[in-house]
Amino acid sequence: MSEESLLLDKLEHICKRVHEDLLKHDIFGNTVTLKVKTSQFQLFTRSCTVTHYSPGIFHAEDIFKVAKTLFTTFLATYTGDDGKEECSREAGGMTTSDI
Repeated sequence: MSEESLLLDKLEHICKRVHEDLLKHDIFGNTVTLKVKTSQFQLFTRSCTVTHYSPGIFHAEDIFKVAKTLFTTFLATYTGDDGKEECSREAGGMTTSDI
């Protein structure tokens, strides 16, 4: 199993835990925020606000769909050598049709 697959499995698990917390408190969200910390302790944050869920995003599958898009976009743009990104498009600027 690749490192990316392991990270996506962990991300899916986290999304399920978020869903459980949302269910427990009977709340919804509109923004998914992903924080990635590198082995050099650099922190990167990406977020995406979704508007096509009413009253908001709630299910683990939906949260994971958005989080996975943010994560794979981050991986595609992260150079890793000096902590800088070569990014032509910010993941947080995605429209709902991109997800």
